[in-house]
Amino acid sequence: MSECGGSLDRRITRMEDWIEVRRQLELESWSRLLQRLEIAVEHADSQMVLVQEGQERADKDVTALTESQGQVIRRLDTVESTLTTLSSEVGRLVHLLIQKEHDRA
Repeated sequence: MSECGGSLDRRITRMEDWIEVRRQLELESWSRLLQRLEIAVEHADSQMVLVQEGQERADKDVTALTESQGQVIRRLDTVESTLTTLSSEVGRLVHLLIQKEHDRA
């Protein structure tokens, strides 16, 4: 009977060893999965930083374009005002030339 008990003890020990090996493999698997998740989170964080930097650059570009557009509009207003003044002066000069022609005749 003790031989039977010894055999059972060995089987229980082997079963406990197998359970311990299985547990270690599961822990290693979970550890590898956790490492991959940590790497994925780090990658996502770095991508988010790049996206934020890109957004900041885009915001600066939009601001610069808006300022440039304002400058262009102000310059166009100046050109329009200058053209209006020139047109008025040309009209006045034409009127004077016509009047001079009339006076000569």
